[in-house]
Amino acid sequence: MLVFCHLFIGAVLGLFLYQATGKRWMVPVAAAGAMVPDLIDKPLGHLILQSTLDSGRIFGHSLLFLSLLVIAGLIIWKWRSSLAGLVLSAGIVSHLILDSMWENPTTVFWPLLGPFQAGHYPDYFGSSFIVEITSPTEWVFGIALVWVFLTLYKDDIFRPLDPLRKNLDPLSKPLLGAMIVLGIGYLIIGILDMINEPGAGTATLMLGVASLSGGAAMLSRYRDDPLV
Repeated sequence: MLVFCHLFIGAVLGLFLYQATGKRWMVPVAAAGAMVPDLIDKPLGHLILQSTLDSGRIFGHSLLFLSLLVIAGLIIWKWRSSLAGLVLSAGIVSHLILDSMWENPTTVFWPLLGPFQAGHYPDYFGSSFIVEITSPTEWVFGIALVWVFLTLYKDDIFRPLDPLRKNLDPLSKPLLGAMIVLGIGYLIIGILDMINEPGAGTATLMLGVASLSGGAAMLSRYRDDPLV
């Protein structure tokens, strides 16, 4: 799944938590949590363990790792009255869902079902990663992520960035439309892929769900709190 897509959906999750609790810090923490599995596994699997695993979905994508963080979050909440650890864990859950990790039970239930499955990604950071971050869809999510934080911190934003906020506001509705169109398109493609090849198309479907749900969340926020 795309980098900015993970960050954006984590931020959207944080927005819902913020609206429920009034705690704005939950948005960046949830967004950060949405990237934790990749921040751990990509360098570890594709660099340090490249000769043996060369996989970007290992420890950080397992339920064991998530469970340890949830336990830590509960301890922090118990002793410090802080939900930070649990919000971070919620972001990680969003990452695992978008990655459709139920299709990789060996990793999800590691180490119960055996060792991690080795992959093969020659020069991952120089090829596959570049393809991901230069995807047009990736930049739609990236702009949407900027939009979320500009609306969230518009009263605290540094003055040099104020023109950016004002220039982005007219793009809000086209951006929402683009996300909805992308979401519908990806859902259709994913369904067709699943019909033509059972078991395929899950990642495309999840991308469609992310785009549609993100667009809906942005629309709701824009109605309540436009950029300007």
